[in-house]
Amino acid sequence: MINKCLFSLIFFLFLFPNLVFSQLFVSTDQPTGRYTVGDTIFFIVKSDIDTIATFSIKYGITSDLPSLSTGTCQVKNGYGFITYIPESVGFVQCVVTQNGQTNYGGAAIDPFLIQPTESEPADFDSFWAAQKTLLAAVPMNVNVQVRDSSATVIRYAIDMALSDGKRAYGYLNVPRGQGYYPALISLPAFGNIENMLDDHVQYSERGGVISVFLSIHANLPSQAGPHNYLMIGVDEPATYYYKHIMLAVIRTIDYLQTRTDFSGQVGIVGVSQGAGLAILAAGIEQRISLLVNAFPALCGHPNSKYNKPSGFPSYWNLARGLNLDQNRVLNTVKYYDAVTAAKRFRGVSWTMNAFRDETCNPATVYEAFNQLKGQKIISHCIPNSHTQTPDAFAKPNAPVGLYAFLRQHFPLTKKAPWQWTIPTVGHTIDVGKDIELTNTSSTTLRGVIELEYAAVNLPVRWEKVEGEGTVVFSNPESLTTTATFSKLGSYRLRLVAEDLSSLSTDGQYLTLADDLIVKVNTTIPVELVSFSGKTTEFGNQLTWVTASERAHKNFEIQRSEEGKLWKNLGERVGKGNAVALNTYEFTDSDPLSKAYYRLKQNDFNGDFQYSKTIFVERDKDDKIDVFPNPVFDKLTVDVKNLTQPFEVRIFDVLGRTNFVQAYDSQSISIDTKTWKKGQYMIEVSNKKQTFMKKIVKQ
Repeated sequence: MINKCLFSLIFFLFLFPNLVFSQLFVSTDQPTGRYTVGDTIFFIVKSDIDTIATFSIKYGITSDLPSLSTGTCQVKNGYGFITYIPESVGFVQCVVTQNGQTNYGGAAIDPFLIQPTESEPADFDSFWAAQKTLLAAVPMNVNVQVRDSSATVIRYAIDMALSDGKRAYGYLNVPRGQGYYPALISLPAFGNIENMLDDHVQYSERGGVISVFLSIHANLPSQAGPHNYLMIGVDEPATYYYKHIMLAVIRTIDYLQTRTDFSGQVGIVGVSQGAGLAILAAGIEQRISLLVNAFPALCGHPNSKYNKPSGFPSYWNLARGLNLDQNRVLNTVKYYDAVTAAKRFRGVSWTMNAFRDETCNPATVYEAFNQLKGQKIISHCIPNSHTQTPDAFAKPNAPVGLYAFLRQHFPLTKKAPWQWTIPTVGHTIDVGKDIELTNTSSTTLRGVIELEYAAVNLPVRWEKVEGEGTVVFSNPESLTTTATFSKLGSYRLRLVAEDLSSLSTDGQYLTLADDLIVKVNTTIPVELVSFSGKTTEFGNQLTWVTASERAHKNFEIQRSEEGKLWKNLGERVGKGNAVALNTYEFTDSDPLSKAYYRLKQNDFNGDFQYSKTIFVERDKDDKIDVFPNPVFDKLTVDVKNLTQPFEVRIFDVLGRTNFVQAYDSQSISIDTKTWKKGQYMIEVSNKKQTFMKKIVKQ
C-alpha cells in the first residue's frame, strides 16, 4: 500500500503541477479516475495545511442520498489518503472539508456498464409519432426577418408555427457565398432567463454551417418567459413544457429542407439542459445525423426512486417538494429522458462528462452514452465541474473540439466564410457496414481509427455488446480480428479505443467506440427484388418490389446530387411482416436533372440497411426553369419546347391554388410581392404535357 501511495503522489505532482500551491485539492490514484467493482480507490488529498480533514463519499455532492462512507483523514507533509472499495457500478465523489474549505474529486466504477433502472415506455415511439403527425398538419407559416449582416454571415430572426397554437422562435445565421451548407441546431442551457442570450453566429462564421439557435420559450425573444418552467404541464406527456422545443427542432428541419442552400445534413448541439434536449431530439428525429453534447441534463429520471442519482432536474425530488404525485410526474418525464432517446440515435456523437459535475451527475451521463449505437466519442474531463466547459467545445482552433468534429463529419464545413487557419480535423473510428453471414459462423472484422485523416495507433479492444451466443475474437486487441459465433442469431459487436495523450496536460482523455451488427444465418429483414426509377411528366417515379419483409417499419426515400450527401424526400410505410410480393412507388415531384436515389429500410427494433443506389437523368429540354428560387418580389418562368398556349398554376403545400393564368409566351414574369412566405409548387401544362417545380417565397 505504501509503494502504491508513493507512486500515486509522484504521478499526482506530475499530472497537476499547477496545483501545487492550491489550498485543497482531491484526486484519485488512477490517472484515468476509472476503477472496477472491488478495486480499492485511493482519493489523494492535497493541502498546504497539515491537519485533520473530514470526508464524505457520495454518489454526487448534490444528491440527497446518504453517504456511502464518512470519516477523517490526516493530512501530513501536504498529503492525505482516503480509501474506498465500491460494491457496484456507478460514480462516486469524495467531498473533503478542512479548515472551512471544501473540495471534491470523482471516480468512475465500471462506467460503461451503467444501464437504465427502469424500462422505457412501451409507447415512446408512438407518442412522438403522434406529435409529429399533429405538427405536420399545421402549415409552417415561417417568418424570416433580417437582423443584420457582415461580410461573412447574414443574421435573421425566425419564427415558425407549431401545433397547440404555439410558435417556435430563434435566430438563424446563414454563411454568405454560393453552394450548400450543413445545418447545426443549438438548444439552450437551463436558467432563469427571459429571452435568448446568444445566437451562436460563430458557428456559421467559423464552422461553415447554417446555424439555428432555438429559444426554450414559445414567445418572442424580447418578451419575458417563465422563470421556473421545469414543472409546467408535467401532469401529462402531451402538455409538458419541453414538448414545444422538440417540435421546434422538427419544424426547423422542415424549414431547412425548403432552402436551396441546405445540403441535407443536420447536427444538433447543446450544453447542460441543451445537451439533454439535443440527445432527446436526436433520438426522435431521424434526420439528425450528428450530435454534440456537453455535461447533459435530463438523463436517468427514475433513478432517485431507487436510491440512485438521477440527472438534473431530479423530478422525483422536485415532485416530492411540491407535494405532487411523484409516480405521475415520472410517467410524464419518461418521454423526455435522454437515456431512452439515445437508444434510437444511429449517427455520429461526441459527449463530454465532468468528473466534478455538481449539477448533472456523471453516472447519468454514462448511462445515456452507453445507449448510443453509432460512432461515438466521450471526453472524460477529470478536473472539470459543471460550469467549466472545456475549451475544446468552444475554441475554433482546438485540435480536438467542436469545429474539428464538424470538419471531420461534415466536409462541406471546410468552406467556412471566415478566412482563418482551419484547425485539425477530429478523430474517427469506423468498423464498417453491418454483416450478413449465410454459410459460415465466422467473419473478419476490420476497424479504422484516424486523426487528421491518418491512421493513429491507440489501444483497442473488441467486445460483444448483445447476442445470445458467445463470440471468440482471434485477436481482441487488434484492429483486424476474426470473430467466431457459437449460435445463430443477431449480434452487436463494438470496437473500443482510448486516447490518453492529453491526460497529463489538461486532465482529459477520450474513449472512442463504434458498433456493427453481425447476423449469423438469419433471415434478411427485407428481401428487395427490384428498385428502379424513370422520368415522367410529373417527376421521377421510383418503383421497388419486396419478396418478403420481417419486422419492417418503413422505407425512407433519399436523393443525392453527387451520390455523397443524401437528403430525405419522404417515406413509405412497410408491411411489417409479409411473405408475398409487395410493390411500392414514390414520385419525386421536384426532380434534379441528374439524381441518385437509395432506400433506407428501417426495422421496428431500430436496425436499418440501405438499398443499392440507382441513377436517373432527365432530358434537359424536358423541364421548366424558374428563377430566382427562393423568390422575393418577381418570379421568372422560362418554358422550353412546350406547345402554346399553356396554363400556369401555383399552389401551396396544402394544395390550395394561389395563382392561375394562361400564357402564349415562352418567358413570363409573375409578381410575388403579396405572397405569403413559404413553399409552393408551380405547374405548367398544355393539353398534352405537365411539368412541376418547387419554389420558395422569402
